[in-house]
Amino acid sequence: QDRAVSEGCLRKGLGISGLTQADEAYYARQVLRPLEMVAEVQDYFPADLMLKGVLALAEDVYGVRINEVKLDVFASGWAKNVTCLEVSDDTQHRQRLGYIYLLGEKDKSVPMNSSGAACLITAGHCFVMLSLTATSGTKRLSFQEVKALAHELGHAVHMLCQPSTTQDFHNQPIDLVELPSTLLETIATHPSLMIQYARHYEAGTACSKDKIELCRRGEASTFQKLIQIKAMNLGLHGPDFNAESATVEDLRKEALKYWRRFSVVEPDPCFSPLDEATAVHLSRGPVVLGYLIDAVRTDMILNAQGGQMKDKSSVWRSPTFAKKVRTQLLDIPVGGQRKASLLPPLFDNPAAKSSAVQPHPLPPLPQPSVPRGMYQRLLCL
Repeated sequence: QDRAVSEGCLRKGLGISGLTQADEAYYARQVLRPLEMVAEVQDYFPADLMLKGVLALAEDVYGVRINEVKLDVFASGWAKNVTCLEVSDDTQHRQRLGYIYLLGEKDKSVPMNSSGAACLITAGHCFVMLSLTATSGTKRLSFQEVKALAHELGHAVHMLCQPSTTQDFHNQPIDLVELPSTLLETIATHPSLMIQYARHYEAGTACSKDKIELCRRGEASTFQKLIQIKAMNLGLHGPDFNAESATVEDLRKEALKYWRRFSVVEPDPCFSPLDEATAVHLSRGPVVLGYLIDAVRTDMILNAQGGQMKDKSSVWRSPTFAKKVRTQLLDIPVGGQRKASLLPPLFDNPAAKSSAVQPHPLPPLPQPSVPRGMYQRLLCL
């Protein structure tokens, strides 16, 4: 929707106009996800059941087996509340891929707006930090925390499956690193699968599809922000803006032009693309673009035969799908020194000049003029 239509929706839904940027997040949630429903929905997302359900999905989607183990040899190196998960191939030989060390509470060093993190320590060992504990009573997750749970565990399994070195893994393009985790996150929060493991923390009743769809619609405002950041970054780095001759005010005006294209409210007077208070939008641009590309790729992977995401839960949990995910996404070896090949040589070395830039491991996104079927070679079902 363009801005005029969006503003009309807000006026019709809330009977108000003249919103400021500071009010945008609150009123967007009022329209997309009524606040009185949040607590009710969270009652169906107890942390222990969500972890168990997502781990079961990860096993099916990635073709692995995940079991909690006690490793005394590592006991002195971790806090007592760290859970050790052994990940192995779902084959007859059950080859061990490595270990996930799961901390169910966030460290103070993790940003408040982050629901978790995953880190490859070394080959076969991955650390994951999530918000799974409560100061009292049963910890109930928000929908965003459920997404983070699936996303970070997806990262962890990817880190253990990939055959490259730790350095090579970190040298991969952002959209390649984020694709397997985005895939698991999308599958885990799909209504047809979420109703299989989301249960009320007291009554044990299943969560309805309507409640889950309500949460999914609430994520629309998140994608709007990502698109805003993407548009602003591509615009400021495009040929129409000369950064060398532009003044600070020129930079701000150009950024506002692209920001307004996807905003139903006026930006705050102090808005700046370089302001730390606004999440340093310019520095987030490449990462945001990678997330958006992976959202498109995930949709194409899950709907390779066309149409919107329907109830294909039996397909997504099948051994055939898992085999394609492993062979085409997780088990891909990545050549070393990728970042170094993108940089100009420091010395006039003929050998350095002859080094070719490696192509991106994934096929490009289809252009509007290219038929959708061209991309179906990736995980075509």
